[in-house]
Amino acid sequence: MQTESNANRTFQPLLDAEQAAALLGLHPKTLLRKSREGVIPSFRIFGKVRFTESALAEWVAAQAARPRMAA
Repeated sequence: MQTESNANRTFQPLLDAEQAAALLGLHPKTLLRKSREGVIPSFRIFGKVRFTESALAEWVAAQAARPRMAA
């Protein structure tokens, strides 16, 4: 039996590091390092680091909205 909150959820395909890195324009090792540091949102499933497009899109939007420091 599904509850109302479960019925409104949609499944998102999980991205591996190479797929997510390509989406963000990063090297996979850089992405994994940033994930380990807690900078980029990720999670582990069956011992593998995985990403969702929606979480990455939210992260990118938050980065774009941050005020830039003058160099």
